[in-house]
Amino acid sequence: MTLFFGCRTRALDLYSEEKEAMKRAGILSHTYLALSREPTIPKTYVQDLLVEVGAEVYCQVVEQKGHFYVCGDCTMAECVYQKLKSIVQEHGHLTDQEVENFMLQMRDENRYHEDIFGITLRTEEIHRQKRESARVRMTSIQTGGPTTPTLVQGGGGGGGGPFASSIAPQVVGSSNVATSAQGGPNIPNNE
Repeated sequence: MTLFFGCRTRALDLYSEEKEAMKRAGILSHTYLALSREPTIPKTYVQDLLVEVGAEVYCQVVEQKGHFYVCGDCTMAECVYQKLKSIVQEHGHLTDQEVENFMLQMRDENRYHEDIFGITLRTEEIHRQKRESARVRMTSIQTGGPTTPTLVQGGGGGGGGPFASSIAPQVVGSSNVATSAQGGPNIPNNE
């Protein structure tokens, strides 16, 4: 199993000892640490680390039929989901529809797991989403197309606080993301 863990600073990595113990015990094969506010290093989010080792993530999630676990706030979880989709699409050479079907299949097979918290609605975002939805409806009416509004998500990265994702031959997901599969590269963690 591989664990991707994100927090603001190294001092907030409250589970560093436990992660090392799990590596020594063979429970975790790899750990990656994303730090979004550490003064001495560039800002990094869990989803950035997923992309860096995309081939390994693809192998664990697709080829080894791993599970993906995501735990964190809703913004981070959406970013991780979108990055996983892009990794699967890129490495599997899939069309947009094929990757959508794959992601639905992962959910149907109970291989994509989420523990999401911290839903915060901001007035500006709500108004922007309503305006975008109204634009989509207006365009659809003018063109005679479908009238289903498109959800516009706010961008953003890692949010605050610890998050994790994990991939297991049952594979990944959280601001803490964990993945697990046999034979991944031994990439040193950034701790």
